[in-house]
Amino acid sequence: MSRSTFILLLSIYGFLLAAGMLFAPAALLAGYGQPRVDNTHVAIFQFLGIANLGLNIIGLLVRNAEPSPGLRAYLAGTTITLFGGVVLGVYHVLAGIAPADPTFLIDTGWRFLLGVGAGYYLVKLNDPARAAAAR
Repeated sequence: MSRSTFILLLSIYGFLLAAGMLFAPAALLAGYGQPRVDNTHVAIFQFLGIANLGLNIIGLLVRNAEPSPGLRAYLAGTTITLFGGVVLGVYHVLAGIAPADPTFLIDTGWRFLLGVGAGYYLVKLNDPARAAAAR
């Protein structure tokens, strides 16, 4: 799969998450095992949905870019965001803060796989000989 296609798929997944976070935050929170959905949880989820939307718009804008510091920054930030979400989620489950329900497990698996992909393309991008082949 090309880097451009990977970033497109990553952005589509992100847009779906952002849409849910913005327009159906209570349903998503309940799906993640949040027993009490209140206005504070909804507001935080919607704020994170806007941030997610912005990151994925950047992804669409840079997906066909030539190797550049901006593309590297996008891939580095995305890799950290994805793996950071996995680590935080696992910590929250192990610490008893959040339940390990099926929605969490599926989303964590997707985030991990997408993080591996983003890291792979970041490494390829930093190798000038392989950067052209990753496009």
